[in-house]
Amino acid sequence: MKIEVKNLPKSKVELVITITVEEIKPYLEKAAKHLSDNKDIKGFRRGHAPYDKVIQEFGEMALYEASLERIVQSTYFSAVKEKELDVIGMPEINVTKMAPGNDIEYKAVAALLPKVDLPSFEKIKVEKKEKEVEEKEVEDTLENLRKMQGTEEVKSGPSTKEDKVVIDMDLLIDNVLVEGGQTKDHGVYLNENYYVPGLPEQLIGVKKDEEKEFDLEFPKEHYQKHLAGKKVHFKVKVKDVFERKFPELNDEFAKKLGQENVAKLREVLKQNLQAEADRKENERQEIEMLEAIITKAKFEDIPDVLIDAEKRRIFAELKSRISGSGLTMEQYLEGVKKTEAQLIEEYADQADKRVKTTLVLRALSAKENIEVSDAEVEKEVEEMKKVYAKQPEVLKNLETQDTRESLKVILRNRKAVMWLKERIVK
Repeated sequence: MKIEVKNLPKSKVELVITITVEEIKPYLEKAAKHLSDNKDIKGFRRGHAPYDKVIQEFGEMALYEASLERIVQSTYFSAVKEKELDVIGMPEINVTKMAPGNDIEYKAVAALLPKVDLPSFEKIKVEKKEKEVEEKEVEDTLENLRKMQGTEEVKSGPSTKEDKVVIDMDLLIDNVLVEGGQTKDHGVYLNENYYVPGLPEQLIGVKKDEEKEFDLEFPKEHYQKHLAGKKVHFKVKVKDVFERKFPELNDEFAKKLGQENVAKLREVLKQNLQAEADRKENERQEIEMLEAIITKAKFEDIPDVLIDAEKRRIFAELKSRISGSGLTMEQYLEGVKKTEAQLIEEYADQADKRVKTTLVLRALSAKENIEVSDAEVEKEVEEMKKVYAKQPEVLKNLETQDTRESLKVILRNRKAVMWLKERIVK
């Protein structure tokens, strides 16, 4: 096999691969056997026709065509390994020569994993910002827990700030109904912030069957761009008013939540809030640290295939979050007035940062010999099996080699991040 390598712009490489007639023959013989096993050839039982008879029956070109995919797949990966090329994704294949009795030649254009020049970590510093949970945060959480345990009863009198109001609502701009601006049986809690500031205040003092009209301004950052920053006219009909009653904050309430008394409940809540604050601080440190490294590192041209794959991964994450919120992707796209393609394209900068982060961690792991053993992967798999014990599809997927290889990369990246934090975060 002859291999010619040519470097292309944007971290791509072109391989011109030539396979000799002698190297081709084993593939042709396998193709002939396959044809003999699956096709009737006069005078022979299936699977027993000799090679020359198969050629006579179907033509040598048929064997070349039947063998081509297997030949290309096998020789391409052999060529990549021989030339020690760090390719990513699937190559573009163009067969330039193929005729019976002759060598096969094809061109393969592939993306290369770009190289990274890491900066000096001694010049990068990230400051720790430890946060102590305040008593007010604990009290606010307790209040929210009380609200979650509350009950609602229909009331005949006017609403107060502590009530819930159920309304039918029409939104209009210049006396024209806004697209998607008609809502039925919509619940508004009057003591909570609403996505349109001022709406709860407008509903304090209303009664069942009352109708009311007023104007409110939508926030400039509202996700529905056609409403963001605009003054909108509201037409509201009150369907019901509910008085909300909440349990007393006492030991009985604490016991319902699994704690022996209010003091213990406060203690557990403070621990949980502190753990969450610590998690957020660790996340902030890592983001600041990695962004500083990316800014100072030098990258070869990053192939489009890497950025495109990351943009689609980000979009898939968005779809998952939207699905969890009860919306469909179609509803979300309608709300933001964008197509799927437009939304994906907006993720270019975020995808670029993610790809560069991955490249930095990979380069660091190679430089510092940061590795993950099979035992460490197995331990992670066992932990995940406990979490997903009731999800058979996930458990099945955990047994695949691809999943284990992915986990190895994730664990290696974790180690690389910890290696960096020990040297940069002070």
